[in-house]
Amino acid sequence: MLKELDVYHQSGNSKIPTIEDALKLISASVRQVILGAKVGPPSYEKGLANDILSIVEKMQCKNCLIWAKSDSLVRDIIKLSSDVAVRR
Repeated sequence: MLKELDVYHQSGNSKIPTIEDALKLISASVRQVILGAKVGPPSYEKGLANDILSIVEKMQCKNCLIWAKSDSLVRDIIKLSSDVAVRR
């Protein structure tokens, strides 16, 4: 699987794989996908919970676990969706 993702890097256009690309490739073949959410200064956190959840829902990743050190990000994700597993 990593080799398939690396094809983007090795090709002439050097496209960086997106989260969607990675989830398409691996979510059906592993028991759990851990999405690590890292944030910068507090202003970078704005809207991040929505962005993460929209990708998880769009890709229908039922085995995704969102991991974040930020208490406020974890709270935001839990407020927005009770269907997604979140850990701090």
